Amino acid sequence: MILANNTRQALDAARKVLVTYEELPAIFTIEEAVENQSFFEHYRYIKKGNVDEAFAKCDHVFEGTARMGGQEHFYLETNVALAIPKPEDGELEIWSSTQNPTETQAYVAQVTGVQNNKI
Repeated sequence: MILANNTRQALDAARKVLVTYEELPAIFTIEEAVENQSFFEHYRYIKKGNVDEAFAKCDHVFEGTARMGGQEHFYLETNVALAIPKPEDGELEIWSSTQNPTETQAYVAQVTGVQNNKI
């Protein structure tokens, strides 16, 4: 960023900027990132409760691997969701940080076998 009192000063200062680049390895997959120990260091954590204990008490735990071609999910948002069972007809209230609540509703309904209108 250049701060100047006028356009001439800004242009003169911009001409004095020297940008240098460092050659980095091309990493295209998650596996390559793991192999090269290439990670974004994340230092902020939200921790509340005992995760292992909570999973042990769950009626259903879904596990697996999700793959997607793009990496836009790295910078869009950190995704968090909370499912709250409701006593009315097997309904679920979902609190999610998603940018696409309709798709979240459809996927939760598909995975749980509950009608969309009850999610």
